Amino acid sequence: AQFGVKHVDWDALYRVYRPRVGPETTESELWDIMLEMMGHLNDTHVCLSDATRRECVGIVDELERDDFSLEMVITKYLDGDTTTALGGSFTYGWLTEDIGYLHIGDFKDPMDETVAAIDLVIEKFAGAAGMIVDVRYNPGGTGAVATRVANRFADRRRHFMTSQIRYGKDHDNFDSPAYWNVSPEGTIQFTKPTILLTHRFSESAADIFTLAMRVLPHVTVVGDFTAGAFSAQFPERLPNGWRLWVAFKLLRDHEGVCWDGIGVPPDLRIRNTKADIDAGEDRVLEFAIDLLERGDLKPQDEVTSLKNLKASLVWEFARDADERGPQAARADLEAAVASGDSTYFLSADEIMQLSRRYMQAGRMEELVTILEVCRAEFPQFSSTYSMLAMAYLATGNVEAAKEVLTAGESIEAMLPWEPGEFERARKALRKEVQGSAAALLEQALEIAADLSQIVG
Repeated sequence: AQFGVKHVDWDALYRVYRPRVGPETTESELWDIMLEMMGHLNDTHVCLSDATRRECVGIVDELERDDFSLEMVITKYLDGDTTTALGGSFTYGWLTEDIGYLHIGDFKDPMDETVAAIDLVIEKFAGAAGMIVDVRYNPGGTGAVATRVANRFADRRRHFMTSQIRYGKDHDNFDSPAYWNVSPEGTIQFTKPTILLTHRFSESAADIFTLAMRVLPHVTVVGDFTAGAFSAQFPERLPNGWRLWVAFKLLRDHEGVCWDGIGVPPDLRIRNTKADIDAGEDRVLEFAIDLLERGDLKPQDEVTSLKNLKASLVWEFARDADERGPQAARADLEAAVASGDSTYFLSADEIMQLSRRYMQAGRMEELVTILEVCRAEFPQFSSTYSMLAMAYLATGNVEAAKEVLTAGESIEAMLPWEPGEFERARKALRKEVQGSAAALLEQALEIAADLSQIVG
């Protein structure tokens, strides 16, 4: 998705690398040639894998992991008992009598469990004068989970990021943007001086977490640039069985800057070396402690985060559907779209997320309703037609399923899972129309039995 923002001339790279591949090229040589070509994308979420290995082509993939030790933080810097949660994803305790410390190892745990865990952390440090949140060696997880954690530090609603899916043949084909905000959440929020520690191995959802935290006036980012690997990725199977992992989303910060391949810059840059760690010193952490103890950190001006504060019509629909039913929720959504009110946005990506939730929960009326809206507003998405057909079938509306699948035949799938989804919907329709093999056999046996009685 970053061809445009990175100014990559992919056709030019093809002309350079294509002549290097011929009938005599070995599998090992092809692997190396492809990785070298992919390296120009400078994207940790672009990878090549086979049954035994996976290699990615971002900045951090060439760096040594030798500038941080959580074990050293626990044994040398934390004072008193250390608490772990989420299977070790959260590690926290007191650095001094007034400064709390939380290391977040990843954002991969379920949403509800993570929310419960971060609320306990905030409660523990409610009386602290300051807090250090550490996402060094955090490989990521889910951006939505990272945002919910950041909400526990929010002073008010603020915009921190937009995201778009690359969908279409051309490099500049994207869906409508989704606007990401932080908002105060939980029984209490920590809004006193907070330092976020980052480095080159703060990746993916940790990149997103850094964007969310840095718009908060009381948060100072200390350390090094993050990994700069924001996009979600999917695997595409290649003809020889290898898999190409593709980054298919474009994410920008609240000021429109894409940090993909660069990394989010810290407010104050300081790095540990391997020699520091070997000597038992975390200079980055010590610097952060000193900043908080001096009491010199002042709230920063984050006025730009108050622009583009848009509310999601998809999640408004979800709330309204729960309270007043899907048809009333749909009427409000369509009215908001028709009004052109710029304080709202409608995202196809969010509709797909909500649709999958409804499908898993068996909420077919809500599923049909939101997918019908998606078809009307975003008719170019193949998944809409297959999912809507399945929803119609689940509600017994076979004719509507036929119609939507017929319309979907002319829509070109752009994501690797979409053809499979469409084929499954077609099979489900055929099964509904013709009956299953077992049902047909049973019908045939009943007919045969009736005929034998007539003949007898």
